[in-house]
Amino acid sequence: MRVLLAGGGTGGHIYPALAVAEKLKTLHPECEILYIGTKKGLENKIVPKRGIPFRSIAVEGLPRKLNPAFFKAVGKAAGGCIEAKRIVKQFAPDLVIGTGGYVCGPVVLAAKLLGVPAMIHEQNAFPGVTNKILARFVDRIMVNFQASEAYFVHKDRICVTGLPVRQEVLDAQREESLAFFGFSPQRITLLVSGGSRGARSLNRAMAEAYPTLVHYPDLQIIHLTGAVDYEDTLHAIAEKKIDLKCYPQIIVRPYLDEMQYGLGAADFCVGRAGATFLAELTAFCFSRSFLPYSPYI
Repeated sequence: MRVLLAGGGTGGHIYPALAVAEKLKTLHPECEILYIGTKKGLENKIVPKRGIPFRSIAVEGLPRKLNPAFFKAVGKAAGGCIEAKRIVKQFAPDLVIGTGGYVCGPVVLAAKLLGVPAMIHEQNAFPGVTNKILARFVDRIMVNFQASEAYFVHKDRICVTGLPVRQEVLDAQREESLAFFGFSPQRITLLVSGGSRGARSLNRAMAEAYPTLVHYPDLQIIHLTGAVDYEDTLHAIAEKKIDLKCYPQIIVRPYLDEMQYGLGAADFCVGRAGATFLAELTAFCFSRSFLPYSPYI
């Protein structure tokens, strides 16, 4: 069996695809998998690290207004369709799965033009533009929430699956996770995550809080700003006269590919409520039987 996966731009689109790839290899060890993304997206760095063959196509999102950038994006989309069709022909998949992001458009459409079965997965309750368009052509529409059904025309193609979560998230252990960051098991760990792109308001709130938080000797912090807001967040922290080099118990990073360690180390979590992050957080908590009380919630 040969399966082609497409999805990118943010971790919310990439990690469900990786979870699907992981499960496919578990159930069908002989399964061959190819991942298509873009060179600019996080998938270009994340996917190859997992040992999954990766190909990229040149495509970008369409602006909402008619301007020169719109027509440039349309031209790239046309070129991306040609690239995607070539790759699909070469790989000859038995199935194509799109997990979101504009890269899915050319790939899934190329599959359907070539007569290859295709499906998409929508992580959010309100579907993105690409998935709403692709839903008219694919054989199956997988959704995270039943409420998403209202936004799709072909109700008979919809299957409520929930959101795939990687096994490594469920398997994360506290001791190993703390060691990954060089943290002490005697301290309380706070995980702050703004998602792969970031949450500006959350990062600014943290910058305001650091002058107080650094005086708590039993607290250690993992602060994931998101790639877009990383430099601005460092600048905002510096404006508060906080030199992070003096506080090894505070780690500020743009992104953490090994989120299983972030969840495994944390006693408390403050995060942007992205669908994938919430799914991984919930699955991790339930796997640890943190009920009726969980410090994460």
